[in-house]
Amino acid sequence: MSKTPLKGKVIGFEDYADYVLEDAFGEASPFRILSCNDASVSFIMANPFKIIDDYTFRIEDDLVNDLGLNGLGDVAVLCIVRYEGHTFFINLRSPLIINTARGVFIQTILQDEAYSVSVPFEMKKVE
Repeated sequence: MSKTPLKGKVIGFEDYADYVLEDAFGEASPFRILSCNDASVSFIMANPFKIIDDYTFRIEDDLVNDLGLNGLGDVAVLCIVRYEGHTFFINLRSPLIINTARGVFIQTILQDEAYSVSVPFEMKKVE
């Protein structure tokens, strides 16, 4: 299990910025755990591209500059997942954009209203 330190802010948890990203379910899994080092806060995260076939968006230039991105090779995208009533839900509207080379992330809110903050999905759809 690998652990990657990350710095950034999750919307609603702006007081915290020091996290670690763990591949607790195995490297091949689309799921990760984002744990705060400053508080007892953690999030189940998922690679949205492995859950929703046609998920796409444009990373705004300001976000590219703020993250110090030099190319797509250093970008990872994760979305917060919650489990409720035997159903998984993913927040496609507010992805975390991660600069893997620098270990920093920004959670953004997409302007595209086609994506919801609570999209149900089934585990059998996840490869």
